[in-house]
Amino acid sequence: MATCGLTERLVTVNLNRNLVFSLLSIHAMLSLLAISAGCGTLDKFLGVLCTPLLDDLALFASYMATSVAN
Repeated sequence: MATCGLTERLVTVNLNRNLVFSLLSIHAMLSLLAISAGCGTLDKFLGVLCTPLLDDLALFASYMATSVAN
């Protein structure tokens, strides 16, 4: 999963601190927010999530759900 620098941003902001996070959880949360976002905000969410289309988020979620289930 491409993070588009999200990991680097989190680490930079939290230097000299313990940091534990799940990229999948962050991706899922941002995907849910993107679904209800308007045009300009949606474009920003899609940029952070490294996808040009909202439909790609649904495909990724479906893939992850079936991968975890197996």
